[in-house]
Amino acid sequence: EESFYAEGALCPNREEDDKYPNPVGFMAESSRHLSWIISLYHAYNQLYKDVMDVLIMVNTMWYPIRGKTKPCRAPDIMIAFGLPPDPFMRSYQQWNHNNVAPGVVIEIKSPGNTKSDLKERLRFFDRFGVEECLVIDPISREVEVHQRVGDHLLDLPLGVNGWQSALTGLRLVTSETGELIRILDGDGNLFLDPDKADNTAKAKQEEFAELF
Repeated sequence: EESFYAEGALCPNREEDDKYPNPVGFMAESSRHLSWIISLYHAYNQLYKDVMDVLIMVNTMWYPIRGKTKPCRAPDIMIAFGLPPDPFMRSYQQWNHNNVAPGVVIEIKSPGNTKSDLKERLRFFDRFGVEECLVIDPISREVEVHQRVGDHLLDLPLGVNGWQSALTGLRLVTSETGELIRILDGDGNLFLDPDKADNTAKAKQEEFAELF
C-alpha cells in the first residue's frame, strides 16, 4: 500500500478501521441529492488536483474522539487542510491525522433531513472545530453559510454580495433573497453551475462509483 504521508507525519492506524466503521454504501436519498454531491466532489478535486496537502472526503464517517464511536457524523463533503490525500481511508479518525478537524463541511439537503437533525449536525460541527459549513438545498437553491467567528459557528446572512470562503477562495454568487446562482473560484472562473449539476453528475457517476 503506497503511503501518501511525508516522513515524520502521523500515518493512520489501519488496524483501528473495524472499530470505527464507515456507512455501508452511499447515503443519498434522491438523484438530485446525489447529483450535487458528485458535482461538488468532482469540482473540489479539480480545484486541488495539483495540491498534496488537501484531503477531500465524501460521505466519510468522522470520529473526533479516540475510544468513542459516538458522537460521529458523515457529512456529504469534508475538506481537511494540511493533510495529504488518502484514497484508502475508510473513516476519518481525527487523532490519526494530527488531530486536524475538517476546515470545510458541505451538507446537501435531502427530503429526509429534519430541522432538528440539521441543528444537531451544526452543533457537532461547531463543537469539533469546523471553520466553514455550507448547507445547500438543491431544489430551492437556498444556501446557508455558517462561519466560525471566535469560538462558534455563526449563521451569516446572504444577499446580492454573496460570500467568499477564506479557506478555499470560492465565491458564492447569490440573489437578493439568498438563492445560489453560481459558484466561482478565486480567479473568477466558474466552479459550479447549479443548472448543470445533473449533467456533470451523470458524466462522473461511473468514476465516482469506483470509490465504494
